[in-house]
Amino acid sequence: MNTALLVDGGHIRSCFKRARIDYSARNIENFCARCFSQNGSVYRIFYYDAPHFDGDKVRPVSGDPIQFRNKDKLLTELGALENFAIRKGRLKWAGWKLKPNIQSKITEGKFTGPLEDQHFSPDFVQKGVDMVLGLDVAMIANTGRVDQFMIVTADTDMAPALKHGRVRGLKAVLIKPTYPKSFELHHSLKEHADIVREVSINPKG
Repeated sequence: MNTALLVDGGHIRSCFKRARIDYSARNIENFCARCFSQNGSVYRIFYYDAPHFDGDKVRPVSGDPIQFRNKDKLLTELGALENFAIRKGRLKWAGWKLKPNIQSKITEGKFTGPLEDQHFSPDFVQKGVDMVLGLDVAMIANTGRVDQFMIVTADTDMAPALKHGRVRGLKAVLIKPTYPKSFELHHSLKEHADIVREVSINPKG
């Protein structure tokens, strides 16, 4: 059965972080291979993520300049792997936000000011990934070369993509990465999938 795998990089990265597993190209490749263990031949693995932000800004309190430089090579490393296709969104600068622990202290009346640069963290918003993934599902369905597609995501905005693939005659498989205390996927994703399959993110299985 010819199968395409679509991976929401932001989601799987969060899962690796929660499980305290190195988010490396090798571990991502191994996880994807386990997704295919019961699904026949590989058509292509589509990996969706946004490169790190690159730009010059000023700090929120002092106004001192700060440079953000994208030195991450993960997308390049993944793109060089067999059957991987990288689909890039972008990170939009959304300003600065109070760190959660500082916000909690302020809410509880335990913070003694003044606020400083170190109390803030940069706020980025990912754009474009949902749209590109949806377009790829439509493209995959139109090729006639794929029997089923698998999606690794927890984003409910991906539900229409699952539904569209099924309407076009493809079997839709929703992959749930598993690790200790992993969270449940939303019912709106499950109801548009033919199969929900659990796959461990542990490199040792």
